[in-house]
Amino acid sequence: MTTEDQIELLLSILQFAAIIIGAAWTYYRFLREKPTSPRIEFDFDAMVYGPQNLNFMTVFSIRINNKGLIEHRFREIRVRILGLEKDADLNISSPHAGRVKFPIKILPSVNIVPEKFGYYFVRPGISQTFNYFTAVPENMEFIVVRITFKYEKIDEIHTTEKVVKISFSPQKKW
Repeated sequence: MTTEDQIELLLSILQFAAIIIGAAWTYYRFLREKPTSPRIEFDFDAMVYGPQNLNFMTVFSIRINNKGLIEHRFREIRVRILGLEKDADLNISSPHAGRVKFPIKILPSVNIVPEKFGYYFVRPGISQTFNYFTAVPENMEFIVVRITFKYEKIDEIHTTEKVVKISFSPQKKW
């Protein structure tokens, strides 16, 4: 084997190694890390004020923290509220084993994104808060609040849910 053949063999091995390293980096970067996939933290707080005229003013501060690398647009952020009256029995739901039933529909699933806006957006690295205000009848002891959104480019839903105690204190954060 001549020196020229040895150099050509070495270059072929280096090219093969570079291709393998590049493929491994691409696999790790785009298939394992998924830099363009959603990285959203989603939660809310509830503030209860009142009562006033047989209702409590209830404010939901919905926080969306975009920890990813792409802007997210939300065409729908849905809020649903079910209630449990004071002195009601805590009945267990059979389809959702072990969960308490909240039989009163206070607010059906409504979209809080105004039609005139079309969507809300959250840029990468930003934590955005959206507030939603509604009235809850004063005869409720507890409400369960479910807030959801659907990712724009993938067919997945992100959900957060909490039980909130309704009371006469002037301000209560849950």
